[in-house]
Amino acid sequence: MRATERSTVAILWEACRPDPDEGNLAAALNEGADVELATRLARISRIGPMFWRMVSASPVLGGALNDECRNELTKEINVRRGQAAFLLPQAVQMIVQPLERVGIEPLIVKGAALAGRYPSPELRPMDDIDAIIPRDQRQAAVRSLEAAGWAAHTRKGVSYDTMLLHPDLPDLPLELHHGIHSWRERSNRIKTTDLWQRRVPVESFGTPVAGLPLEEELVYVAAHAGKPYHVFERMLWFVDVAVIVSSAKRIDWDRVMAYARDTACQTVVAVALHHAQRLGADVPADVVRFPSNRFRRTALAPVLDVEWPLRTYDPLVRRRVQYALLDSQLSRMSLMARELTYHGLGTLPVHAGLLARTLLHRLWLWRRSPESSRDESR
Repeated sequence: MRATERSTVAILWEACRPDPDEGNLAAALNEGADVELATRLARISRIGPMFWRMVSASPVLGGALNDECRNELTKEINVRRGQAAFLLPQAVQMIVQPLERVGIEPLIVKGAALAGRYPSPELRPMDDIDAIIPRDQRQAAVRSLEAAGWAAHTRKGVSYDTMLLHPDLPDLPLELHHGIHSWRERSNRIKTTDLWQRRVPVESFGTPVAGLPLEEELVYVAAHAGKPYHVFERMLWFVDVAVIVSSAKRIDWDRVMAYARDTACQTVVAVALHHAQRLGADVPADVVRFPSNRFRRTALAPVLDVEWPLRTYDPLVRRRVQYALLDSQLSRMSLMARELTYHGLGTLPVHAGLLARTLLHRLWLWRRSPESSRDESR
């Protein structure tokens, strides 16, 4: 069974590479890879279009795929092609133009900023378009978009963004962020104000827009993928980081690591770059730095393993990884408090070991030196 699982996951990783290797695919099939399971996992992990690309170009894999799976992939790629060719270019214009008319420059992030760097934009699926504006411009921005036909919708428990829908853009909402997370969900020190101030000119589906510099973009994408709600559950996010690195003429790695350190994102960046290396991105070995704390390193092992796509929804494994990805002790305590609040004291035994290890580790640091006790990143 283990050989079947590893060979199945090997097909998924191959789909994420710029040039899938036919020899590796043949070897995976010979080892008993479950192509139907791989297809389902690819779609769940949001790499369905890349999986379709690989299947279409592979005589070995194409012959092993049943009609049902092939039809599912074909339907998805047709939808993504339509989005990339028609809806997304129109959507970006319909977002940027009304805001620019009132002097607001939105910062376009994540999918709409990344798709143009993929081999083909339909390979980067997205459920919405994300834009960042300063908090004090939110009301003016929403009024401007509503005047242009967008309708604002509030979401229970979400106070840091506004979702807007347009009748001409079915299934493609706009998430207008003036924040990244609520204080209860904070997992890092990234601030939307800082991101917006660092914006640079880029292009999104043919429209000139503001985007992030590569170094800050890499950290932001990794932080989004690794936050407690997501826990790197989509392989697509590893591909995003690999695409950022591989499409860049030059990356200032010292700047990446400095920004990751200043925003308490060192571990999520290390995990994202670890898998970007797996996908062929040229990442210097010395920038992939994991915590020295052995408890955290043990807890991180599953998310670093090649089989992570099969384990990402294991509740116990996922909970341990959630905590290990956080560089701030305060964030870990906040996460624990939230879980106890939402799920009750019945979850206390699950957290007891984590709490004990955290307190013992802090005591050990305090005994070493006052300086070390202030280091929350390890």
